[in-house]
Amino acid sequence: MAATAKFEMSMFDGRGDFSMWSQKMKAILMQQRCARALDNSWPAELPPDNVIRTIGETKTASELWNKLKAQYEPKTVPNKCFLLKQFFSFKMDPSVDLEENLNRFTKLTQDLANCDEKLSQDQLAVVLLNSISDRHRDLKNALEYGR
Repeated sequence: MAATAKFEMSMFDGRGDFSMWSQKMKAILMQQRCARALDNSWPAELPPDNVIRTIGETKTASELWNKLKAQYEPKTVPNKCFLLKQFFSFKMDPSVDLEENLNRFTKLTQDLANCDEKLSQDQLAVVLLNSISDRHRDLKNALEYGR
């Protein structure tokens, strides 16, 4: 007898991080072998009113997904410039732990990837290295010069 697991995830209400929400949703759909749901029918439950106004008269789950992506993951030039500026000026916040700083950095890189911006491993390494404060100069030197 196969065990089944039930995953519950809140509906996207227009607030918060759409990129993270969509990744979680895709992971759940893939895990449940339901990823094709994005190509077929309308969901049984409707999202909150503010999101309904945004999605309008969509007929399929795929159409709904694409409208939400267009609304909450804009690939406009000003948005891309804003994200690039945030990325290249990224500095680690000393008031939060390393994991939270790395989460912020990863979110920036994912947001840029969602805008079709390709960043090389060298660019990622340099920006991350430059984000370390001078207070950790020894760590920075060890990473930079491979000691």
